[in-house]
Amino acid sequence: MKNLALLVASIIFSLVLCEVGLRLFTPFPVTEESNKTDDPVLGYRLSTRLADVDQNGFRNRPMETYDIAAIGDSFTYGSNVSSDQTWPSLLGKMTGTEVYNYGVPSYGIYTYHAILKTLVNPDAKGVIIGLYPANDFAMIASFCHIKFDNDFWADEIDNLGLALYSNDAYKKHCARKSVNNIFKRFKKYIGNNTAITNAVRVLIFDKIKRQRQDRANKDYFFHDHTINVPKGRTRFGANNTDMENPDFKFMHDDFRKFVNAWSKLTHDNNTRLGILLIPSTERVVFEYYKRKNEIDLLDDNFVRDLEMQIHFDEESAGIMEKLCAGVSGSDPVPGQ
Repeated sequence: MKNLALLVASIIFSLVLCEVGLRLFTPFPVTEESNKTDDPVLGYRLSTRLADVDQNGFRNRPMETYDIAAIGDSFTYGSNVSSDQTWPSLLGKMTGTEVYNYGVPSYGIYTYHAILKTLVNPDAKGVIIGLYPANDFAMIASFCHIKFDNDFWADEIDNLGLALYSNDAYKKHCARKSVNNIFKRFKKYIGNNTAITNAVRVLIFDKIKRQRQDRANKDYFFHDHTINVPKGRTRFGANNTDMENPDFKFMHDDFRKFVNAWSKLTHDNNTRLGILLIPSTERVVFEYYKRKNEIDLLDDNFVRDLEMQIHFDEESAGIMEKLCAGVSGSDPVPGQ
């Protein structure tokens, strides 16, 4: 009995030691929530415990001031590349200017608006918004974390006439499902909040799961093996750019109002505004085959989904052209 107690105590001590060591010397636990901190206006920011994140919760080296503000999602943040390889960082090197990176994965148009209104230095020479239509209009992630009942958003909803609550879309898409099963809740809590179990899941089980997945039914494959594109990704992008989708339409209406507000604010601050329209991976693939006159070789479902994205990209580009005309002295972009 004494030996058993000693064995149990040794195991517990070893687990505690591993837990402390992983937390001190590795980023684990790595979960969707562990790398973020709540922000009622933006939804969330990055956790300052991450190595390349500044005290404001964004991916930057320390800087007292900046010339250009770059706003966007994971493409601006620079997922899967180092800090010095993000497009804001490369832009700064090429132009010899200080560029501040306000990009955070899963940000969208509402967060872009909040950043421009509340965080961007009014003395900045320029603002570039990296718009990724394929998911910047999705009612997920940061959009669902925003507390729209705070003073900032209450004023913006009233002043701009935002339609974000139309058709109860917000509640429908952002309602959080509670887990009633006590065992499942405990399992989820342990998996997300202990470094040991999280590391085992990420480094072992997730890799095994990815290797076992049957990609033949999940990806689009192309005859010259350029790249594989997940079918779910193209469908997701098509749904988020569907002009006939009533839930999406109200976000598109709000986007028009945001563009007006961005134009006026930057104009009043004597700041140059640019909007970078970022194409999706599937859009790049589509254009590649289009230039080779080989669209007929593509899957019909792939082409159908891409045509929806392209239509919306063209609509967005039209809004941008009207924005430029408004800045140069013509009528501003219509709000409706």
